[in-house]
Amino acid sequence: MSNNNNQGGSLGLWTCVAMIAGGMIGSSIFSLSGLTIYSAGPAAIITWAIAAAIMLCYGLICAELSTRFPKSGGVFVFPSKALGKTKEVGKFWGWVSTWGYINANIVAISFAAIYVGTYLSVGFPIFEGKQILLAIISILLIMILNSIKFTLAGKVNNILVLAMVAAMLIYIGV
Repeated sequence: MSNNNNQGGSLGLWTCVAMIAGGMIGSSIFSLSGLTIYSAGPAAIITWAIAAAIMLCYGLICAELSTRFPKSGGVFVFPSKALGKTKEVGKFWGWVSTWGYINANIVAISFAAIYVGTYLSVGFPIFEGKQILLAIISILLIMILNSIKFTLAGKVNNILVLAMVAAMLIYIGV
């Protein structure tokens, strides 16, 4: 979370929680639930609870590190401060972490975009056979949204997470 003097605004607690929850719900429960249930059977719900506990710990760690090192650039700052005995060593570990984070996000974004395309093509016959085009469009829309104003992207994320939670509750109820 950035400070309120930042021109782009700041992300609040609920937006940050929604980002973590949205990633977990959207990319794991919705997209991999069939595979999880096939592999774990009824214990799949326990695996999701364990995953939620792990994500809670991750969120608390990020919150604690953000409080301890209140600087912009978390994925660079945290390892550079924690692993850097000297300024040069800290920069090295900061860059290693940053590049790892960038590469992991490229894979995650591609994975999520493919599932958006797949869901839309299965749910709406008009989009059948257009999964790759839909994936590219979804990546471009998110890129534009983040380029306009990051807090706007956070608000849109909150709406999408609420929609996913509602869909999940309807699914559980049915």
